[in-house]
Amino acid sequence: SRAACRPADKICAACEKFFASRTHMQFSKINYTSTPIKEYRVYGCKEVTEKEPQPQIFASTVFAVDTVYAKARFLQLMNKQHGLKARRVAVLRVEEVPQDSDMELKNYSITFTYKACDGMHNARKEVRNVSRVLAVTDLLREFGSLHKLKANLIYIIEVRQIPDSEVTKARILSYVGKDVMFPVFYKVPNTEAELVPASADIFS
Repeated sequence: SRAACRPADKICAACEKFFASRTHMQFSKINYTSTPIKEYRVYGCKEVTEKEPQPQIFASTVFAVDTVYAKARFLQLMNKQHGLKARRVAVLRVEEVPQDSDMELKNYSITFTYKACDGMHNARKEVRNVSRVLAVTDLLREFGSLHKLKANLIYIIEVRQIPDSEVTKARILSYVGKDVMFPVFYKVPNTEAELVPASADIFS
């Protein structure tokens, strides 16, 4: 017969192991703890030579799937901005930037450039999400679906958290403020009585 968990004063070992692996209650179908991309801080410099024994150290913040893509993105930026080829660059350290885990919605202003058929374009977008990585993920998904842009053609310049007073985009303004109201599509009565007076407000 199969083993089953029955009501008891103590939690069985299987249940205790199950609950220990859950550090939070997942309140949505979207798992906000696992993100398709991560934020990395990459440090690198020119290769050490006799003429330049202490070269200048460069640092860049990149959003990539893993450390391999983060290094490739960093080498690409070094080639475009400083004219250094990948064989002349030494990657010193790659560290993952921790994200906010308070699960509170924030307003982010993302400054970026993207490559289109007619050249490079500068743009800025405001995104509302719980962390920097998820805000950039929304940006990449939107430009990929609406503008058919690949993620490697979008270069993130700055991701900055802004207060509600600095929000300018109409799409985000509808969600910020103190008196924000949303439509209620499914009302739950506040009483279990079968008969109530006609003047009673059972949905307050």
